[in-house]
Amino acid sequence: GDDNDDNDESENDDDTEEEDGVSTALTGALDRFAQFFISPLFNPDMVQRELKAIDSEYKNALSSDMWRTYMLLKSSSNPKHPFSKFGCGNYDTLTNFVSVGNSGKEEDGGARNDLIQFWQEKYTGSNMKLCVYGKASLDELQKVVEQTFGDVRPGLPKSTSPTPSSSSSNKQLFTTESTKYNNAVAFPPSSLSKIQEVIPVAEQRTIKILFATPPLDDEDIVDSRPYRVLSHLLGHESVGSLHYLLCEEEGLINDLTTGVGVDTSDFSLSSIDLSLTPKGLQKRDYILSLVFQWIRLIKTSLSSSSDLMAQYHDELCRISEMNFMYRENSDPTEYASSVAELMHQFEKDPSRVLCGNALTGDYNGEVAKAFLDRFVPQNCLITIHNSDAEKESQEKYCVDTNLKDAAWQTEKYYGAKYREMGISQEVIKKWQNEPIDPRLKLPELNQFIPTDFSLRCDDDDDNNDEVVVNGKNDKEDANGSSKNEDEDESVPPFTPPKLIQRPSGLRLWHKLDTTFRVPKTHIRVHIASPSVYRSPRSMTLNRLYQKVLNDDLNSFVYDAGVAGCNYRVTCTPTGFRISRSEERR
Repeated sequence: GDDNDDNDESENDDDTEEEDGVSTALTGALDRFAQFFISPLFNPDMVQRELKAIDSEYKNALSSDMWRTYMLLKSSSNPKHPFSKFGCGNYDTLTNFVSVGNSGKEEDGGARNDLIQFWQEKYTGSNMKLCVYGKASLDELQKVVEQTFGDVRPGLPKSTSPTPSSSSSNKQLFTTESTKYNNAVAFPPSSLSKIQEVIPVAEQRTIKILFATPPLDDEDIVDSRPYRVLSHLLGHESVGSLHYLLCEEEGLINDLTTGVGVDTSDFSLSSIDLSLTPKGLQKRDYILSLVFQWIRLIKTSLSSSSDLMAQYHDELCRISEMNFMYRENSDPTEYASSVAELMHQFEKDPSRVLCGNALTGDYNGEVAKAFLDRFVPQNCLITIHNSDAEKESQEKYCVDTNLKDAAWQTEKYYGAKYREMGISQEVIKKWQNEPIDPRLKLPELNQFIPTDFSLRCDDDDDNNDEVVVNGKNDKEDANGSSKNEDEDESVPPFTPPKLIQRPSGLRLWHKLDTTFRVPKTHIRVHIASPSVYRSPRSMTLNRLYQKVLNDDLNSFVYDAGVAGCNYRVTCTPTGFRISRSEERR
């Protein structure tokens, strides 16, 4: 809040309180925040204002391909599942299509009553998790939370379902999948094994493959997290990978990303996204065939060599543990929000809240196999974004994904224009049985994951040795003159870098960090050249060289990037800049 000059005495008292305990600013903020859960006003004017704000956001999103595609996905799901609902809402839907009453004034159509009912049912202590981030002690923070949030209605205790026994040899996996909403399945078989073609607002050429998978917080998944290692392999970019074959060898895609596209309380959707070149769009049948060959190769390796999959899993665990041990402080607001969310996820095991998903359990081959078994044509939804879908003739280059006989449709809320058809049994059989391309191979184990985290600043020998500059010790300055021994040698708070090499055309500086004490190395190289921006032609050629070089190095440095060692080559007006950072020894 703003300070008033005429309240110096009281401000001094407040300052003392801030130094000794919880700050008055935090106490006031918590008190104001808590009132929403204790006694919200639901001012009718503010409700009307918020309704219009939501409607404005909805209208702005009508031209967003992201929102249009997401709503098309929701409309493709089971209408009995809440995922299918119009999540954003607009003025009409939120006011039950009543905008003007009998008096001629705007009415909310019962929206305020709906809000109050929702607040009464959901905004209770049993449904809440609160994280407070502050400098005071835990006891002091707890006291102020009890004072401000103590009057929140407790609500009904959460019902706990019995935990299935894990001793049975016939134990069913993924027991929380599709069990929350009267056993309604979000994406039943009737909603899958389909191909959709969408005309985007902005020009783009993409293929998105979504596989229906179990929720990520399922008890069988939350510990071993099989989707991490599977996503890691599916999206790998080393030589022999699907990305390398399609991007670097054949020039059919610009990018390939994998992960979990949607994660809810009773299902998830695992995704493979490919950004296509114009040539790739024409060969999309071939690309999809290679995608399923790549999946089958991973499945075969999982079945034949569980040790190899366990080693991949162990690599990711070591990287996650390393990042957790040496992570730097993040934004307090984002951190508090993420911890509150993790308190819901790890409600049964609070000891894991602060480490979150950074620490992963042992590899579970049975769970990994069951999860990967979902990656089949019968269990996927393929969406193709093609700006020219209405203009071009697909018979020339598409057979498996030819939708020419499908009628164009328009999605209800965002107006996405699309058409769809089921994947034929002939195509499914082809994708499941086509011989695997011999150029595809699983990646080697990552040799860049560090094991030594000792700090050089703790090495007495390195700190005491003289640094030699062209045969002269470090008592000589950069010009070769000796330092005056009688000069004041007071050490500054931060020691400046030292010039340790200066032959003709080279200056090499080094700084040993003793402040932050983390095992990281940062290297910056600047190659000076007057020719880079000498002319428009020279500038264009050098920028093209930068892009080609980065593309060419990608498969070679990919493992290093996964392990935390990143690099960048940049073309600047004065030359080229090469940077390497975040490497842990």
